[in-house]
Amino acid sequence: MPYESYRSIVLLLREGVPLVKLADRFGVSRSTIQIIKDRHADLVPSHRDMMAGKSERLREVLSDEMLEAVRSGRMSPNQYAFTFGIVSDKYLTETGQNMQKHAHIVVNVGEADLSGLLSSLKGDKPEGESGTSGDSPPKSSIDA
Repeated sequence: MPYESYRSIVLLLREGVPLVKLADRFGVSRSTIQIIKDRHADLVPSHRDMMAGKSERLREVLSDEMLEAVRSGRMSPNQYAFTFGIVSDKYLTETGQNMQKHAHIVVNVGEADLSGLLSSLKGDKPEGESGTSGDSPPKSSIDA
């Protein structure tokens, strides 16, 4: 492969041009482009880094646009704060700065155990506590 083509591929990979487009443009296979990308991993940003960069640029543009919209009266400050909060949260998630962790836990419970768990939710209070009898469940914060 000619040096100029090789150099162009590396530069275009740095800009985030997809492998398929580069393969078509230079008339080589995707695996050839992937080899070049792997060989120059120190120069070519990862997909995550590219997406974080795009997100950062989008956040800057949106911030400027929303500020102008608030100043001109096209957008209320309340809308601006809400929208900017969402954009910022997504940016922090993309860049790995969001410290929230989500876990999905699967629990297998047998029918007998489930009956026991459900019966304990009927609102019966232990003896000695004030309140209503166990006939009606207590109000949750959602019902209040």
